[in-house]
Amino acid sequence: MSLIRWWELTGGLTAVGLGMCAWGATWRRALRKYEFEHRSSGGVVGFTTFKDSEAHRVKLRAADQLWSNGLRLFAFGFFGIFLALVYQFVLPR
Repeated sequence: MSLIRWWELTGGLTAVGLGMCAWGATWRRALRKYEFEHRSSGGVVGFTTFKDSEAHRVKLRAADQLWSNGLRLFAFGFFGIFLALVYQFVLPR
């Protein structure tokens, strides 16, 4: 694989990972805002049905997974860029 393709691959992974992190964080913030606005004086979040409660829990978990997997992709892509820089500028030829 040529170095130019390596830059494209690792740069793309970094960008996709960063986008996934941002999307997961904003989704989680929206869900937490809903919890804050619908919290009773006793500290319990009110849902109309058990099904709504389960759906909210699944959405929170999905937002967390989206953020953490985006962070992994970002780190992998960033590490790839670092290796490409080392290969291009540090290693003797």
